[in-house]
Amino acid sequence: MSSDDYAPGNDALLSVDETRVQLSQRDLSLSIPINFMTVPGVSLTAACFGDRVIGEGELSRCFSNLLSVGFRRFELDLYWDAGRSLWSFCPVEMKQMPGNDNGSSSLSQSRTTPATTTNQGSLSFPAGVATSISAQGTNDALLVSGTSEGSSGPPAPTPSSEPMHAEGPYTCSPAATLETFGHQLHSYLVDTQNTLAAQISYYVFNIHAAASPTSPDSPAQAPTNPPVGGELIGGMLSSNLTSYIYSPINLSNNRANLNSSWYTVPERYRPVSDYYSIAIDDNGVWSTDDGWPSESFIEFSSLKRVLFQFGTIDPQMQGADYTPDTSILFPPGYITQPQPGVSLNSTDRLTSGCYLHSPPATPSNTNSSWATYALTTPPTNSTLTSLTTCGISPHLNTTLTAPASTWPLPYRSFALSTHWSWAPSEPTNYSMSLSPANAALMRCAVASPSGSWAVASCADKYFIACRSSPFNWSISDHPVAFPFAASACPHGTTFVAPASALENAYLAQAQQDTHRDYDRRGVFVAFNSVQVDGCWVIGDADAECPYDRVTLLSFAREREIVVPTVAAVIILVISALTVFSKVAGNRRVGRGRRGRDKWGRAAANGFVYEGVPL
Repeated sequence: MSSDDYAPGNDALLSVDETRVQLSQRDLSLSIPINFMTVPGVSLTAACFGDRVIGEGELSRCFSNLLSVGFRRFELDLYWDAGRSLWSFCPVEMKQMPGNDNGSSSLSQSRTTPATTTNQGSLSFPAGVATSISAQGTNDALLVSGTSEGSSGPPAPTPSSEPMHAEGPYTCSPAATLETFGHQLHSYLVDTQNTLAAQISYYVFNIHAAASPTSPDSPAQAPTNPPVGGELIGGMLSSNLTSYIYSPINLSNNRANLNSSWYTVPERYRPVSDYYSIAIDDNGVWSTDDGWPSESFIEFSSLKRVLFQFGTIDPQMQGADYTPDTSILFPPGYITQPQPGVSLNSTDRLTSGCYLHSPPATPSNTNSSWATYALTTPPTNSTLTSLTTCGISPHLNTTLTAPASTWPLPYRSFALSTHWSWAPSEPTNYSMSLSPANAALMRCAVASPSGSWAVASCADKYFIACRSSPFNWSISDHPVAFPFAASACPHGTTFVAPASALENAYLAQAQQDTHRDYDRRGVFVAFNSVQVDGCWVIGDADAECPYDRVTLLSFAREREIVVPTVAAVIILVISALTVFSKVAGNRRVGRGRRGRDKWGRAAANGFVYEGVPL
């Protein structure tokens, strides 16, 4: 296995249930503009190089693990190594000397370095960076699966066979470069270029000058040979990632003529228009100045997977001409909006900066576009839940116990804690514990007044979640069984499911405001697996399953489950999956009595539709 390969460790692989939750949540959000999605973010400097060991292997293992557990937004600190004319993750230029040791002490054993504060240019490694989450002294601290209070902690770093060199307070590999990272990202995209695993990820590049190897503790100087042409970040990345990049040019062209972009594709790929303004010119051309496409449009129509953005640019590096990169990288602050007004109370909940307001909700007070908040100390579950519920993407900017290359479990817990839909241990699969008839009923989702979802019987009566706009919900006057949910919604509202964390929070608030007796369970949302067991789809009981039965080789460890194709399997490369059987029509028409089905509905044409069993 090459260090350029996407290869997460076993501790970073999600379980079948965790994978199902992740995919369910992706599918729920497919139609909203990507700038209103909350996704966990992380600084590679903090998560991968907190111990100041910056190697090619560390980078590969760390990045693979972070992607696998669910991080989708990445902040990278890149250093222009003027001596080698390349972008490096090492804050100090690597010496140019003949031989493998490059004139500095070569290390190949496991390494430890002191955790004191050291400044190299604008990079700061905070003292005590390896702070254990379990040492927070609170019952609400992040839980790390598979560990206990008496555990000995993270494993020792894996010894590296690559050449490593002491560069001041850092231990660096010559191969820990942007070019290497580009190959690793390409490997991930190729490995996940299928409708099961495909998700969008975002990358922000902070640009620094590397310090001189003769004075590694001094601030870096402006290079005499700044990057030009193909040495620029965009040029380096586009060499093998062009087909995957959703660029500023793509966005500009899409926005200028919606008739020929977002609105030419099937409705399931279009971004919901409630979130942006639209102008129509005299020729009937629709356009927008503030809209963003949906994930379904970018991934399954445009076949793109990544967005890049400039971050901060140090004064020493502002002499370079980055104009060629502006067609590939978005300007600073374009796909990330740090929230300076956020404050937390003693229980780690937001007291200001939240986008959840008292109704009625309006676009002006719910504009959570690209909202992020950097966490510089290990957070609790309450912090992550509060930020996500408020429409803000948590961004991890500190090391959790150890680098994610050696111990990904805390980072896995962080990412899982940002899930906003299913409650822990949900969605429960009742097919193994109940009779086939009863198990078939346990395929509908209810959202509680606390915001968490659970599986419930479709035949039981619940109140119904009805929406007039993304942040304005009402609850039906009376409870009904799931098949009658749509007819129970008041005029001007629709039976739907929340598509984002903030939408879900407004639904929970609407339930709390009605003061109805929800029997501690909640309301039906338009999310079910009625037609195919385990195939969770948006819509009512007649919504067809667009899934195939496949084997999750790396995700489910060879356990067969139902996974989504999002109607795009024919245009994506199925590289990690083995198809065992197709769901023919996804529904089986069985002969049954004329009259009514198990919910009392009139059977269509004398037949009753039954879910396809596993």
